Amino acid sequence: MLLSQNYKLSSNITFTELDDEMVLLDLNKGTYFGLNPVGAEIMLALLDNQSAEQAGGRVADRYGIELTKAMADTEELLASLLAEGLISQHKPD
Repeated sequence: MLLSQNYKLSSNITFTELDDEMVLLDLNKGTYFGLNPVGAEIMLALLDNQSAEQAGGRVADRYGIELTKAMADTEELLASLLAEGLISQHKPD
């Protein structure tokens, strides 16, 4: 279910890329969430307006891992980001 959606950063979240990682900052809470290179790749795909499913495929291609593993990792990250209020679902333009 999570993989069939598109997502965007919540309005109170900003980010910065550090080498091949990413940090998401919640401006309201003053907390941050670090993403490893795979998580950063997923987030970059989402920021490029790709679906979560496309993001998982991008990870599989880039890192040479099985698609099922990439999709599971993507879904796990999405669940965490949604629980923290860092992303929200949206309809693509």
